[in-house]
Amino acid sequence: DMLVEKKRFDVDLTYNTNFSNLKFFNRDICKTWKQFNNITVKASLDGIKERGEYIRKGLVWKDFFNNRFYLHKEVPHCNFKIFVTVQIFNVLHLLEMYTYLTKFKFIDGSTTSFHLSFLEQPKIYDIRSLTKDFKQKVTKTYSEFKEQHNLPVELKQHFNKVLIYMNEKDYDTRSLFKDTTQ
Repeated sequence: DMLVEKKRFDVDLTYNTNFSNLKFFNRDICKTWKQFNNITVKASLDGIKERGEYIRKGLVWKDFFNNRFYLHKEVPHCNFKIFVTVQIFNVLHLLEMYTYLTKFKFIDGSTTSFHLSFLEQPKIYDIRSLTKDFKQKVTKTYSEFKEQHNLPVELKQHFNKVLIYMNEKDYDTRSLFKDTTQ
């Protein structure tokens, strides 16, 4: 509000958000954002639809989906990015998620619009805790995806980071996983 008051629309604004609500203090934040030249929204999303709702407590996929289209309509110059925490519940579905998000133009498809970070704690959900067989399944899925899609080199490298991280260590947390997850 102070920036609007002082007509400082040249300031870069960046928001980290779960993107579940575009109303702050009972007003539509997009009405304010559209006045600024440089807006970046970094939205946390670990899966789409029901998977996303399962992984991230409080996510309502329908709201996230609708908010993205509303933001695009109201603030088309907004630089929208997805930040994903890679973990055992989404590692096999990241490529599907990426495809979906680019298809619906949630993101532009670049590595900067689809940022990956790796969950390390709790170890039971770290992808390095996957069994050898499951790691092979993940590797095969990623290889097939790269073969079927004509991806730029930087995007292939982006997804290869998942495989490198997954294979750098082996944790055996199977017994803890079952008890904790139930």
